[in-house]
Amino acid sequence: MTNLQQIFSDTSGNPTFHKSLLTKYPTVSINPNIQGGWPVIKGTRVTTIDIFRAIIKGHSPESIILQFKEMGVSLNKDQLDNAFRFSLEWLYFLHAKREKKATK
Repeated sequence: MTNLQQIFSDTSGNPTFHKSLLTKYPTVSINPNIQGGWPVIKGTRVTTIDIFRAIIKGHSPESIILQFKEMGVSLNKDQLDNAFRFSLEWLYFLHAKREKKATK
């Protein structure tokens, strides 16, 4: 299990998230048959965490869009923004869950 899987997954290796995130971010989907159930930009195999990491590393939305376009994947700024925000809220959810567990 990679470090990211340890952070984001339950003990079975499945991603742990709050279902309300999918309602709030309709451009994100989760399907156990796509990328092992990790959140992706709907209609693609691009994981939200990959977008999050690219933005954190300083890549501009334009450069991310261009890089994926070169691989035959069409993305727009709204999808990137939603993927990034989804990941931020996901991290917050996991942190709160971990803190709650630690105080028990």
